[in-house]
Amino acid sequence: MSNLSISYSLSNWDEEVARISFGGLPVLRVTGMSGKDAVISEAVMIETCLAKRYGLLGDGIYQETVTEALHSTILSMYDQFSIAVTFIQPESCIKFIDISSTLLTFCALLEKHLVVNDSNGRFIGSKLSLVDIRTARLIEHITQQPCAYEPWKSSGIPGLVPDVGVS
Repeated sequence: MSNLSISYSLSNWDEEVARISFGGLPVLRVTGMSGKDAVISEAVMIETCLAKRYGLLGDGIYQETVTEALHSTILSMYDQFSIAVTFIQPESCIKFIDISSTLLTFCALLEKHLVVNDSNGRFIGSKLSLVDIRTARLIEHITQQPCAYEPWKSSGIPGLVPDVGVS
């Protein structure tokens, strides 16, 4: 993978954007075995490409496939959550409670996956993966919302949220 040039000038922005696939940022330039460059400009693909490059998809086709499937599911949940709940607005508390059963079901499924992976604190194998990072980010995002701790009080998902400090 080659280095990415991030020096774009506003004075010739239209020309720069025309050279970027889909005309937007972020982008990642990848050089193939043949020496041919490809510019990837879709954030999820960039994330997946970098995860593969740095060993965060797991070892072998099985772990890579499971990682990509869970990653896709987590992103879908993040999208659903983002649509339903506006960031840290008091009125979103009601919306949060409305989707909390979906959220708890989703977390229970993630918890089951942790158990299948020997309850070692990782989703794939025994090392950090893209799924671990994305799940941590999703939980962090959720806990920043109003009423965030309400659904966790008796959730039964200790592997994901072991102690939320709720009295």
